[in-house]
Amino acid sequence: GLYYEDITFNWSCLSYAHKIATVKNVFYNYRKRDDSIMGASHKKKPGMAIHHLHNLEIVHDIWLNNGFLAKNHCLFEFIFEQYTQQGFKYLCPENQEEFIKHIKALVLKLNLKPRRFTLTYDLVNNNRILPFKYRWAKSIHKRLL
Repeated sequence: GLYYEDITFNWSCLSYAHKIATVKNVFYNYRKRDDSIMGASHKKKPGMAIHHLHNLEIVHDIWLNNGFLAKNHCLFEFIFEQYTQQGFKYLCPENQEEFIKHIKALVLKLNLKPRRFTLTYDLVNNNRILPFKYRWAKSIHKRLL
């Protein structure tokens, strides 16, 4: 009954891998149907956005228990910011208060330090939500890398 469970699976697998390689071939394809979970994820259904946060908490605990978090805390913070933004994108208005409350609680519980100019930072600090600011900051960050 948990949406976005692939978040937990994929990031957990990464934490156990000794080596990761990439190939140019495509071995995986999505088939999108309106009546599937993937199809429903783009509709703002009550409670769905919170599932991103539940999955991230599971990933955090797995990474903590297997020692991966100690060397990759910054990666987890980045992933947290990305999935916060993804969850917020599909957030129902009636779940917004709960979502923000959950974000704040997780940031404290998991000892996260959201970067400035991110949605996570603004939610935690009760700042105004400005989507253009996040796109702008992301494009600047890409250019600096």
